[in-house]
Amino acid sequence: MRAKLVFLSFLILILFGFQAFGERIMPDPETKKKETLNSSAPKKIDLRYPISIIYSGQDSIGMRLVLEMKEYLMKSKIFRLSTKDEKKIKIFLKTKDEFPARPGLGSVYSVVWCYSPSEDVLSTYLDSYVGVINFNQVKSTAEVIISKTDEVVSQFSYLFER
Repeated sequence: MRAKLVFLSFLILILFGFQAFGERIMPDPETKKKETLNSSAPKKIDLRYPISIIYSGQDSIGMRLVLEMKEYLMKSKIFRLSTKDEKKIKIFLKTKDEFPARPGLGSVYSVVWCYSPSEDVLSTYLDSYVGVINFNQVKSTAEVIISKTDEVVSQFSYLFER
């Protein structure tokens, strides 16, 4: 009888011991989820305005202009390039050789700024600009377009509801 009692006590100790041991090794998934949520650092919010550049054209000056604009946007503390489906300003840029018989001499360009609440909603016209550019004016023209973008965003900043 005493052997049975010792055996049952040993069996109960083993069962409860393994259960307690298992809880220490494998915590409850809900508890782990709560700890992860509480311990996660606050997400950093990017307050820069999202900008997307949609380019059409085949001339070399126009391609350089788009590249310069993207470089300015990537360095910007106000704007960021965006390819996501989100509220953003779309810059439509179209360029063409000024003289088709003499490519690379100059380009004609048009810029249209539109507000896009999402990709499946039509964009809203905000402003436009037309100009002529040569190879030596690429950087300054990119700066002018980005500066004009800042004016457009300032004028219509209420669309972003910050």
